[in-house]
Amino acid sequence: MRPPSSAFTLLLISLAIALPAHAQSGDWGRETSALTTGPQYTASKAMCRAVEHLEMPARDRPSARVAAGLKGCDSEALYYGEHGAADPVKARMCASAESDGGESDSDSDSPAAGPQGGAVFSGRAILMMIYANGLGVPRDLDLATHLACNIDGAAAESDGRVHHLAQLKAKGPGKTRFDYCDDVTSGMGEGFCAARDAAMKDARRKAALDGLAIAPGARTAYAALRTAADVYATQHGDGEVDLSGTARDAIATEEEQETKKAFTSQLQAVLAGRVPPASPAQATAADAALNAAYRKLQAHGEKVQKFGTVTFKDVRDAQRAWLHYRDAFLTFARAQAPGRPVEGLTVALIQARTAILQGLIADG
Repeated sequence: MRPPSSAFTLLLISLAIALPAHAQSGDWGRETSALTTGPQYTASKAMCRAVEHLEMPARDRPSARVAAGLKGCDSEALYYGEHGAADPVKARMCASAESDGGESDSDSDSPAAGPQGGAVFSGRAILMMIYANGLGVPRDLDLATHLACNIDGAAAESDGRVHHLAQLKAKGPGKTRFDYCDDVTSGMGEGFCAARDAAMKDARRKAALDGLAIAPGARTAYAALRTAADVYATQHGDGEVDLSGTARDAIATEEEQETKKAFTSQLQAVLAGRVPPASPAQATAADAALNAAYRKLQAHGEKVQKFGTVTFKDVRDAQRAWLHYRDAFLTFARAQAPGRPVEGLTVALIQARTAILQGLIADG
């Protein structure tokens, strides 16, 4: 996963404090707190108690020698194939070490840690998906349910996940792979899953961008452009999105991904020579419209949104990041295709940014 922003980290900390964990022991079947004693949870708790005796087969666990070499492993990356092909066998070995108290599973200082420490996508969560999907091991939905019953989270998530696994056992697994994120209901869970999805998209995007045909004389400018694009996307996603709702991190992450997607599309258009031409006068007019929108936001004072969290400082910081991004894009375009006019690209970039500012004006 990408390192979370400071705003995201603070959000996770606040949610970890504010969100009631349904069980200190992580045992949903034996949970008796007031928030989880409703009759709607009776069936799933009974299912958990029915499988609480199950254990991961010894043959599926790493030997002591293998476990010693697993320090610092990342079962999430191995399971999802974040850095290459997915490897469910290695993911299982790593997740087993994590669930037994290895380094990754007990790192309570991790920004992606759950309410009681332990990374969300590690240890028991990874093992649950491996057994539910029969990846590198025989499918065992009872064991997957046992593991699900011992993953901390919102009550509705635990209940939904256990029922989901029961349905798979009753009807057959089907073609869709079971995933931890299938049953999230909380804003915190949505945020973790949005970050997981973003990590995979970033990995695929990086591979695509690394494979583009860049002119030798433009490679330095290209590297600078990619850095500037990432900085702007993060600044926009973290700063120019309302963070007042419980799904705020998921929304911010999705907005960042949309910004990165727009950059990739624009880059591909430049490389293919598909950017509509524009005159210098059109570029000047577009810039004037951008400045007018920016001044309107500035006139709102520090609070840009009437009911949201975006401040003018957030807009100013994102605007500065965008200006650097725009200049880096134009520098790259000139280096990639010397002599080709860049007014069309200038107008496209400015109009995209103006639309964002105008959206903020409408929210004010």
